Amino acid sequence: MQISIAAFAFGVIVGGFSYGIYFRLPYILTAISMLISLATSFFLYEEKNYQHHHKTLKESLKENLQGFKQLAKINMRAYLLPIILIMFIAYLYDYGFPKPAIAVNFGFYEKEQALIYALMALLNITIIGLLPRIRRFIKDKLGLNLVTFLLGIGFMLASLKLGYLGLLVLIMIELSWNVADPWISIIVNKNIESKYRATTLSTLQFISKLPYILINFILGKAIDNGAANLFHLILGVMIIVLISGSILVNKRNKNNLSLVES
Repeated sequence: MQISIAAFAFGVIVGGFSYGIYFRLPYILTAISMLISLATSFFLYEEKNYQHHHKTLKESLKENLQGFKQLAKINMRAYLLPIILIMFIAYLYDYGFPKPAIAVNFGFYEKEQALIYALMALLNITIIGLLPRIRRFIKDKLGLNLVTFLLGIGFMLASLKLGYLGLLVLIMIELSWNVADPWISIIVNKNIESKYRATTLSTLQFISKLPYILINFILGKAIDNGAANLFHLILGVMIIVLISGSILVNKRNKNNLSLVES
């Protein structure tokens, strides 16, 4: 993951400055790199040391259902909402409109964004490398809840005209979801049997992307109407409300379980 982040850092620097030269140049360079990748792929091969089994539709549906069953287990319930919120916000932010929209709101344009996102990629590499140490001091459940709160606060602050101070908000949002990504994988690996882990992660990806289609459409309309900041504020408040409700429900369930056991 750290290698991919480093590659991203290089890409945003080239993309930002090439956009300043000619606004179509980043797309041209991307197309060229994809053609090179396509040509290279023809020279790659993998030894056939296994028998490939073509799954039937029934088997695929059964496998996907198993992912939902694993997420419904007691040991995963406390993590479920923060994980879905983090994955949804990360996808919306990184692949949707919020990332450039928030940066522009703070006064950062193509060249500034190129430098900022390259810097943040280096910070992400550092923070992800420190994750094992962070987990020694912060438990998994608390860590995901804190990350979700930081994302909610970050989006609320993104609605303000903070100028260059907005750089701190961008760093907070970027670091939060990037450190949460491997953290989520660790939690799934710890709580789900190995034979179900890939299916469970795929199910999480599916669930977290469902709201993206609708929310991204709403955000696009908000940007057209000059209401992107209001959208970010509402989204931030919703994140805070949902994660607060999740914590209260989990705490109540834990107390009820303690009473039953006693």
